[in-house]
Amino acid sequence: MKTTAVLAFAALAASAVHAIEIPAEHHQRFLREQASIADELAQWKDSVAGQVAKKNGFYKESSSGQSIQIESVSVDADHLKRFFLTKLSIAEVAKANPEATFSVNTPFTLMTDAEFAAHVKRSSGKVDGRDAPTTANATLAVEAISAEHAARNLATSLDWTTSGCVAGVKDQGDCGSCWAFSSIGALESANCIKSGALQLFSDQQATSCDPTSDGCDGGWPLWSLQYLKRFGGVCTAASYPYNSGTTGVTGTCSTSGCTKTALTISSITTVASTESALVTAITKQPVAVAVAAGNTAWKQYTSGVVSSCSTSALDHAVLAVGYDATSFKLKNQWGTSWGANGFINLKRTGTGSAACSIINTHNVYPNLA
Repeated sequence: MKTTAVLAFAALAASAVHAIEIPAEHHQRFLREQASIADELAQWKDSVAGQVAKKNGFYKESSSGQSIQIESVSVDADHLKRFFLTKLSIAEVAKANPEATFSVNTPFTLMTDAEFAAHVKRSSGKVDGRDAPTTANATLAVEAISAEHAARNLATSLDWTTSGCVAGVKDQGDCGSCWAFSSIGALESANCIKSGALQLFSDQQATSCDPTSDGCDGGWPLWSLQYLKRFGGVCTAASYPYNSGTTGVTGTCSTSGCTKTALTISSITTVASTESALVTAITKQPVAVAVAAGNTAWKQYTSGVVSSCSTSALDHAVLAVGYDATSFKLKNQWGTSWGANGFINLKRTGTGSAACSIINTHNVYPNLA
């Protein structure tokens, strides 16, 4: 997506709008391997990742209405082809990312690469055409970390997940609310660092109540934090639980009955678009970051360090929770059946670019009074 749009992760069922075709150069291999592919497909459907995919509508049973008989077993022809195409894509993305591991063990395996890209990039939504937030057009106090400040000596590695100040991996489900989860995650960690106790805050409040964003149709972490600054606190997760992932809709804002945690966001820091500035920011606290995720590397990632993404447009938001000499550690919100138990590592380059466009002008964190 263009950065004039908004970030979202809106669920899109992988229905077969048109017939899935196997490229001619791979057709004979597909025929030879049908039996083994069918076995792998059945195992995937029974796995946690497969069950999550079914629950979230990432594929439909009998999507093509056609089946193939393999050893007296009827197998959905469309699913079989999709699974095979994903295996081909995994082989290709692995060549470009020798330090990472990719497999069929993710919830997005029955989506084609194009469907997954559209799935992630459905982020312009109702606010298409509105400018993405910048330091210049932010309406509240926004500080910028300078590259000079970032040049100071820093720890060679840091992992906030060992501090007790990072909430467990969540699942945004069938809703384009990545921006809400990343901003709430940053606020949860900031509050824990300040108070010494981790409290879980309401992702649903951020999704449903921010008037600047459009809930399941997209938003930006900065907009979300600005709303919470004006609200003067945040509802607890227990008193305002997340349900948009199941319903697929934003829902009506309802904070009147929630338990409000009284905290004050004094300002919001926009991190300068350099690698050293992002490292400096993470040294202080976890950071809500924008990334380019609508690609095969994210679709089938299971472990290791991603060094190359085939797309560069910002279309997703996550929480940066650590770094070492070679990579940034990010907490996603696609559940623990995706990635390395819900996490992904992106390669640092030392040049100001880094993998998957993580070095950009939309990375933010809240400062608490």
